Amino acid sequence: MKLVTGRQMASIDRRAMESGVPGPDLMERAGRGVFEVARERLDEGRTSRVCVVCGKGNNGGDGYVTARHLRDSGIAVDTFLVGRAEEVAGDARIHLERARTSGIEIREIRDETGEAWRAFASSLGNSDLVVDALLGTGLHGPARGLVAAAIIAINASGREVVAVDIPSGVESD
Repeated sequence: MKLVTGRQMASIDRRAMESGVPGPDLMERAGRGVFEVARERLDEGRTSRVCVVCGKGNNGGDGYVTARHLRDSGIAVDTFLVGRAEEVAGDARIHLERARTSGIEIREIRDETGEAWRAFASSLGNSDLVVDALLGTGLHGPARGLVAAAIIAINASGREVVAVDIPSGVESD
């Protein structure tokens, strides 16, 4: 396994786009890769459920792609956005809309007391696997607020976690 810093990953992404690979295509490839890893982690031949937890940035976009591929392969998926959909922009927004158009319900977690938070907590308890697509390699400083609460809930769930790029809350550099 090769590890790179956040700065190195940004450079790799930039070079790929400069060579003609559009950002949404990079995101599709990343999400497909996460899907492959998640599928390998699940028991073959039994019904599986996965909780996909997305942030508002590109890491979340990878999560929407992953959710779509999981669902298309027959795996039950609960997909959550920690934040508001209107705050999702760029390539991540493209994949959020693709997921929605394909029929995936994306529940927006706006606070720790609402119905979406309770559904998130329930999903964590009932899932075989969690996909952490909250924060990626661009994090600087500690996670705060609702994102930090979601990270704590994921870690406390006792479920196996597949993280997109890097576990949320870990600074990549």
